[in-house]
Amino acid sequence: MRNGVLLLTTFLMLFTACNQTKNQENSVTIDVVTNKIDSTQAAELKINTLDTVQTTLGIGLVSINFDDKTILHFYTTPTEKKPKRTIIFFDDQSINSWNIRDLDQQKEWLKPEILWLDYSKFVFRCVRIEDNWLKVIVNNETEETLWLEKSELTTFIDWENYLKNMFGVARLSDQKQKIRSLPTDDSEEIIYQGNDCFQVKAMKGDWIQIFTAEYCDANYTDSKTKIKSGWIKWRQGNKLLIEYFTTS
Repeated sequence: MRNGVLLLTTFLMLFTACNQTKNQENSVTIDVVTNKIDSTQAAELKINTLDTVQTTLGIGLVSINFDDKTILHFYTTPTEKKPKRTIIFFDDQSINSWNIRDLDQQKEWLKPEILWLDYSKFVFRCVRIEDNWLKVIVNNETEETLWLEKSELTTFIDWENYLKNMFGVARLSDQKQKIRSLPTDDSEEIIYQGNDCFQVKAMKGDWIQIFTAEYCDANYTDSKTKIKSGWIKWRQGNKLLIEYFTTS
C-alpha cells in the first residue's frame, strides 16, 4: 500500500475536487488505488451507493470483518433455515487481493453502504437488532433488507461514532449549508470560505459538531479560517447532507 504521505496528499486533493464539482453524486469513498491492483480492477472491487440519498439511514451501520475464508449467509427472516443470499470470499491471486466469488452476479443485488475490498471496507446500514440478528439494507437502491446473524465477523456502530471515526467530512457541494455556532438554525453563522476539510467531534440529533482537521491547510482548502467548533446538519430525514471519507 502506498505510504502515508501519498495517501494523505491524494485525500486532500480529492477533498478539494469534491467540493468544487457541480455534479450531484454523493460519494462515500476516495478513489485511491493501491499498488496491489490497477485502476480498472479497483473499480471492479469498489461499490459506493450514497447517491441513493433517500435510503433509510437506519439505527447505525454494520461492518464486516472479512478475510479470504469468510462466508456470509443472508436470510429473509431470522427463523429461516435456508439463506436467500450467500457471499463467499476468496484470495484472488490474479489481482493479489481478497475478492467475492461471482462478484458481477452478486452486484445485481448487493449494493451496500460501502464495498471496497482492497481496503477491507464492507459496510451495511442496519435498521434493526433483534436478539442475535441484524437486519441490514443489502441494496441501498431498492432498500431490500435481509437478516444477518451476529458473529465475530460483524461489528455494529451507531452513526455518531461512525462519523467520528471518519478521516473527514464535507458538506454537499450542491446544497452547501451554513456553519452555525450552535446546533440551531437561528444561531450565529460562522463565516467560512474555501473547501471543507472537517472532522466530527460530537452529534446532537440532526447536527454534528465539526472542527478543521490538523492535516488541512490553506494549500488544499483555499481557506485561512480554521474552525475550532462549528455545527452543521448531517441529515435531513433519510437524506445525508454530508459526504464522508473512510480512508485513514
